[in-house]
Amino acid sequence: MDLDPDKAVDAPPLAGRVKLAKGIEEGVDPPEELEQGVLLKGRVHSIYAASGAGKTWVVLWLVKRCLERGEKVVFFDAENGHRIVSERLIALGVETKRLDELLHYYPFPNLTLDPEHVASYKTLLDELKPALVIFDSLVNFLGSAGLEENSNDDIVKWATRYTRPARERDVTVVVLDHVPHESGHARGASRKKDEVDVMWALTNPMPFDRDTVGRIVLKREKDREGWLGERVGFSVGGTAGGFVFRHSQGTIEEPDAADGLTGSQRTALEALQGFQGTGATAGQWHKQTGQGTSTFYRARDVLMGRELAFKEGSRYFPTPEPGDDDGGSSKTRTGKRDTGYSHSLPKHSHGSNGSGAVVTPITPTTLEGGSNGSTAGTVGDFAASASGESRQQGSEEKGGREVDPGGVKPAFGAGGSAPGLAEGGNDVARRNEASRRLTAEEAERVKRLVAEGMSHAFARAEVLAKGHPQDCACEVCL
Repeated sequence: MDLDPDKAVDAPPLAGRVKLAKGIEEGVDPPEELEQGVLLKGRVHSIYAASGAGKTWVVLWLVKRCLERGEKVVFFDAENGHRIVSERLIALGVETKRLDELLHYYPFPNLTLDPEHVASYKTLLDELKPALVIFDSLVNFLGSAGLEENSNDDIVKWATRYTRPARERDVTVVVLDHVPHESGHARGASRKKDEVDVMWALTNPMPFDRDTVGRIVLKREKDREGWLGERVGFSVGGTAGGFVFRHSQGTIEEPDAADGLTGSQRTALEALQGFQGTGATAGQWHKQTGQGTSTFYRARDVLMGRELAFKEGSRYFPTPEPGDDDGGSSKTRTGKRDTGYSHSLPKHSHGSNGSGAVVTPITPTTLEGGSNGSTAGTVGDFAASASGESRQQGSEEKGGREVDPGGVKPAFGAGGSAPGLAEGGNDVARRNEASRRLTAEEAERVKRLVAEGMSHAFARAEVLAKGHPQDCACEVCL
């Protein structure tokens, strides 16, 4: 049912009761993240900062992350215009292959309280089903709707028509907002904070530009779920090798090259293996790890996604190695592998803000208006602008991007099953040798062999077999 605020809605007063006992007993799933540590899926977020601190850079990086996952994004831009946005997307290394398919960009749209405009917006959400909707920035959208940012009632009127409909459709929303230079909080009505689920204060403790790397920090001001960390840091700016925008060192765990798992993920897997054939509920597993709630559930999701663990009913089990018949579950892994990635970004240039744009209401298929008084044409023209005048800069730096280190695939442990009763001490020792964690030197040798075309399993066996007798028949050498 579409809850239009301009129409009376007839609904049963006590419909939709939810029983809670079963969920509490089996464990309450945490909120899903659209971008780890920054955005919660289907929630409304506010990022506020002084002008020029880097708000738009952050949301364009979030756009890039969505595009890399094949997710659709709607970007309502009442601040910069298509030329500046295009140049910054080039700097961030966004590819144009699927850009117009996935990014629906509307410069200076006319989003008023008119029922026709609100209906057009809701139709856009229903047809595209985007993962993320961005409003840059709030004060301009309030102004175009004839509303005041100092009025709590006006904030509610706008949110009821634009951010709440997205939230009802499980679409993540980011609203950019300004803060006066002499103040440390978002300007305007206090209701702004009430209408969002997450609020980030953005600071720029180390300034950056196209030639200098600085730092952006997001400080959590509100999190309704109590899930996100207190701070998230980014290194951003130009280097001799190109423009970079990445998590600052230490804010995100890096996976081990040998098995593709972070320390937290490995701890969670080992804790689950400790339950052996009995499995564990989410609560039991979490308690066994000794980890924080968000750390555990993020690790759980990765292990499930890589098929190192599976769920049967309300219990979780480690997935055994193919051919492992020492006990535990009879489930087998399908062989699906998950690969990580890292990225470095090409140089950029950017210009000043445009003005004099043609203001038109949005439609799902056309796009008019832009910076410098130009018309942007159809949505299909956006990729061309993102690869046009600065194409040479992007192509010059393409060779500088990092790739998956050696194509190394995750290696997996013993699946949590115990040695069989018939095994002798030497059998157990050989099994431990086959499944133990590699040393840094061994991991580097595995990486080199994989780069030469050997499968990860054979490369690992090759490295571990060094030093064994020539006629050794252990499972490492066979």
